[in-house]
Amino acid sequence: MKLTLLLLLTLSLNTAIACSCGRVSIFKNFKRSDSVFKGKVIEVKEIKTTEQTTAGKAAEYSRYEFKFEVINRYKGLKTKEPITITTTGGGADCGNYFNLGESYIVYAYNWDTMLTRQFIDKKTDEFLTTNLCTRTKKVKPWTVFESVVLDII
Repeated sequence: MKLTLLLLLTLSLNTAIACSCGRVSIFKNFKRSDSVFKGKVIEVKEIKTTEQTTAGKAAEYSRYEFKFEVINRYKGLKTKEPITITTTGGGADCGNYFNLGESYIVYAYNWDTMLTRQFIDKKTDEFLTTNLCTRTKKVKPWTVFESVVLDII
């Protein structure tokens, strides 16, 4: 019995550590973000890349580019032109995946390092990204409150 309990606890800890985030207020997320907007996903593109690691091995990884039609700008965007968010698409690395045709409130930040643990120090051109530890979420009826707060601040 003790062994079973210990095994279950160990497995749950590994899952929690993979992508574990604390709850952060709307105001704190707004302040930390470079861009905040509400938008609808109009294009999804998967990009597979093979890079050379520092150990000299080839490593393949995927990232996604999600193009959003901007519905409402709250911070950082100067025009209503479509905006691209690049992320790893979810999973243990805390990336987001957005469904085509659905609307989201996105808290994004500028990033200039490759989106994978193998290349954590490898610089690239700056892009906008987000992750599961921001307040980024699908627009639902109950997200109206957050939209009103974002309109005010």
